[in-house]
Amino acid sequence: MAAVPESPPTRLEIRVVDDRMRVIGPLTVGTLRRPDRKTRRVFTQVRSVDLSEVPFMDSAGVAQLIEWKRLALKQGRSLEVRNLPDQARAIARLCQVEDFLLKDLPPLS
Repeated sequence: MAAVPESPPTRLEIRVVDDRMRVIGPLTVGTLRRPDRKTRRVFTQVRSVDLSEVPFMDSAGVAQLIEWKRLALKQGRSLEVRNLPDQARAIARLCQVEDFLLKDLPPLS
């Protein structure tokens, strides 16, 4: 009997523990269909986003990271992006936002 290939996860899960947000699953246009109100409520405490469990990210995922980073800066705090997947890094570099996502920027005054 032939092995059935595993299909990639199609759900996105976001967990916030203390000041760290873990993103689990693909961060894509298909998984970002509607805003997550719970995440928005607890986002004020988030200081880092861990992407180590993101198997794939498309340009919509990069756009979401830009939005999270922008929102954090607007709230007067920095946001560290950890473990950015290679394909997302390539998109960020192409769009000239790699430094914005990966550098620790001072909060807006």
